[in-house]
Amino acid sequence: MTRGIKECFVSQMSSLQKTALAKFNASLLEKDAKSPAAGSTKATEIDYDEERASIRTAAFKFDTAASALEVPSLALKKDRYVADTTTKLGEVLEKFPDSPEAQLRRIGRIKRKASKPRAPKQRAINAGVNLVAMIRPDGFGNFQGFAGYSLGPHGVIVGVHNDADAPDTINTLGGVRPPFVRIQPKLDLDISL
Repeated sequence: MTRGIKECFVSQMSSLQKTALAKFNASLLEKDAKSPAAGSTKATEIDYDEERASIRTAAFKFDTAASALEVPSLALKKDRYVADTTTKLGEVLEKFPDSPEAQLRRIGRIKRKASKPRAPKQRAINAGVNLVAMIRPDGFGNFQGFAGYSLGPHGVIVGVHNDADAPDTINTLGGVRPPFVRIQPKLDLDISL
């Protein structure tokens, strides 16, 4: 009968230890998610004092639960299991940054950052036609003016300059008078990529 009680005690302590380690790991994951370093790709940077405090808290919870299972008359004491659990809690904390759960969280953070929706760029090609006209009536250059009108990408510019009889204008064109009206079409392309 004593043997059965010992086996039951060992089984209960083992189960309690697994539960304590699982809860501790879950609390580490929760702290990792809430930590300021959660946005970084580095391993969790939990404060040293906070690490030790979390181990003490988990060990105290285990100690409290194990106290209810002790059978002092059969020399079934919790001390060895508390020390073993505290050691394992330290190992879990030490290995936590390289654990699969922590690595999956870091990968998830990186994926979320990489797949953040960006403002869509509107790609467009806008074409517009502008007509530029120059009217050059007879005169020696004492009257000139320009007027323009635009509607969206299209526009018209008309200029007047009465320099058709001016000697320097005729010399510039090789001794020939300039045409009365000169029209130049202009194609504007506005490309947004």
